[in-house]
Amino acid sequence: MMKKILLSLIISCGAIIASAAPSINSIRDSIKDNDIVPPTSFETDYEELQKNWYLQNYTDLIESKESKINANPSDKVYIERLQRLQNEKGFEIELPFNSIVKSYIELYTNRRRDLVERMLGMWLYYEPIFEEALAKEGMPLELKYLPIIESALNPNAVSPAGAAGLWQFILSTGRGMGLEINTLVDERRDTYKASQKAAEFLKSLYKTYGDWSLAIAAYNCGPGNVNKAIRRSGGGEKDYWEIYNYLPKETRGYVPAFIAAAYVMNYHNEHGISAALAKKPLLTDTVHITRRLHFNQIAEVIDLSIDALETLNPQYRKNIIPGTSYKPFVLILPSKQVYSYLMSEQTIGQYEEENYALRETAEPGVSRYESTSNNYIETPESTHNDSVQSNVAVASSSYQVKPNENNNVYTSKEEIIIHEVRRGETLKSIASKYGTNISRIKKENNLSGNTINRGQKLKITIYKKVLADDNAQISRNNDIANSKESTTSKRKVESKNHNKKDYKATNKNQANTKSTKAKNHTVKSGESLERIARKYGVTVDELKKANKIKKSDDKIHPGDKLKIPSSKKSSKSSKSSKSKKSSKKRK
Repeated sequence: MMKKILLSLIISCGAIIASAAPSINSIRDSIKDNDIVPPTSFETDYEELQKNWYLQNYTDLIESKESKINANPSDKVYIERLQRLQNEKGFEIELPFNSIVKSYIELYTNRRRDLVERMLGMWLYYEPIFEEALAKEGMPLELKYLPIIESALNPNAVSPAGAAGLWQFILSTGRGMGLEINTLVDERRDTYKASQKAAEFLKSLYKTYGDWSLAIAAYNCGPGNVNKAIRRSGGGEKDYWEIYNYLPKETRGYVPAFIAAAYVMNYHNEHGISAALAKKPLLTDTVHITRRLHFNQIAEVIDLSIDALETLNPQYRKNIIPGTSYKPFVLILPSKQVYSYLMSEQTIGQYEEENYALRETAEPGVSRYESTSNNYIETPESTHNDSVQSNVAVASSSYQVKPNENNNVYTSKEEIIIHEVRRGETLKSIASKYGTNISRIKKENNLSGNTINRGQKLKITIYKKVLADDNAQISRNNDIANSKESTTSKRKVESKNHNKKDYKATNKNQANTKSTKAKNHTVKSGESLERIARKYGVTVDELKKANKIKKSDDKIHPGDKLKIPSSKKSSKSSKSSKSKKSSKKRK
């Protein structure tokens, strides 16, 4: 009897639970959730995005020509359009409709219309890259819409959790997939490599779950959270909508956002959102970099903007390519610039090399420029090239002066110019152009933020290497003449008043001079040819000739053995001494 009562209670309780629990289909069609957290890509600053070099130079937005635009279609229209995508475009991933999907579609088509327009422009460049990576792994091509909700097609996007790049890999996942991530290079931002790794990752997730919605959810929150949601839901059938309520808040909105992204990229015209057309095709090619280069060196020599290099190569975080002969790095360039690069490769590497090359050694108290240049010492700020054109030269002043071996005087000249902001320019691109930094520009112009406007005039201080004026040259020559005259008069006084003690000392000095003639010198850290030549009273040319060093080559290394030639001054002094001795003997 008790068994019958207990059985009936279990059956009745099961009926109540069954009637209370909504079916998967009813969840798909009527789900409402005010607790979901929209992906951070919805917060992307579209004004910053529209300054993109590719958008400015290769795309045009055109007004929608749709005669009848219904900005708020009925649910039935939404359902028909989503089903049409699956049937006509051959989508493998299902695109069910519900209130959450609708809310995301309306977010894209109403509040973030401007963002959609910019993404449509970038889509012309990124879509073929995404499709190629997915096709290589045999993945559904509609997965190409994931970067839209991940990063809003911004390769430099970084989430609060530290995920970076178009596909938003976190640090551990990126390194686990074999991407290089360090201070200078972050391959999570590399369009090609990150797309390939994302396709591989999605393929492994699908093998785990056998369901694309769950694989997409796991891409967002990780397999651990999806597995936990499956267990908490009772461990039954693996279906995204069945475990929906057990997923993290952001992931609950992730698959609906993916469906909305697929919708808006295909039906933007029906909502009056301007389409993007290509002004001209962007054809790119790659070159392998086997030495350390800065974007400034490349941009100045082959006449390509820093913005272009940054857009095509976002993986180089500091605009530095740390290439070596044993580990080359890839640089993407517009095809028409590739030939220019190959023809100018040596010139690019030598352009302002002293500003960008890493030093093997550094001597305390010695300027980095003295150890790499025989003619000029620059201030650290002197990284600007002479070819920059500016609107107004406001003021100038000279700094450190140093003669070269030809007694030419060079100086570091400070110039304050006025730069008028052009379309598409940012503080970062302007700073790179003039060899300065953002903080200095902001300080000189009392800017509190990073926003600048077209036509705005900015004061910028630059430093240039120039030949000093005639007064400085005359002053230098007078100093040399005075020094010679002083030395001559001093010698006359010493010759008149010398005694035996002085005579011995003179002989001792002459003996030292003779021993110096045949001396060899071992190069120390931080020494230059000019410093060594100055030390032994010879010229740089004499030093090069004695050691068979090319005239165009100024490089020496610690440990090198240099033969010190006899000084012309010493030879003259020796001849004079001999003539005096013979004269005395004749007397």
